[in-house]
Amino acid sequence: MTTFRRIGTALLGALAVVTAIVVFRTATYQPPGTADLPQVALAKAVPVDAAHAAQHLAEAVRMRTVSHQSRDENDWAEWVRFHAWLQAVYPAAHAVMTREVVAEHTLVYTWPGAEPGLPAVLLLAHHDVVPVTPGTEGDWKHPPFDGVIADGAVWGRGAIDDKGSLG
Repeated sequence: MTTFRRIGTALLGALAVVTAIVVFRTATYQPPGTADLPQVALAKAVPVDAAHAAQHLAEAVRMRTVSHQSRDENDWAEWVRFHAWLQAVYPAAHAVMTREVVAEHTLVYTWPGAEPGLPAVLLLAHHDVVPVTPGTEGDWKHPPFDGVIADGAVWGRGAIDDKGSLG
């Protein structure tokens, strides 16, 4: 057997061993500390009215919470309007969560769990959107802030970003 063939066979053997180890460890992986966590029953699934959810998202898109490079260019009245809209549209959530306004326009909600000893969960979303590049308005299938519902989707700035997970 030539030297190159022996080296090749050794490398293939080593690759097979490493592959077997990776497959075994992946199949038996247990994240650290999960064995110590109490088992929690999942909540019953809540039916979602997709048309109603789309309407809410369309309303959120219509609010121009544009975040510019210079804060002086932001239309803060739109942000205030969006915050008021959240409170009006989601009164049940606002009844059980505390809301804190940080740095004038950032919202932080705290939703206490039924069992304070359980680990916390952090959910994040943002409601600012980037400006529309001047001169590209005609490139949009629907105007960027009209919140049009068409073709099975909500169209507009923030619709596929975080306004959907926030509102």
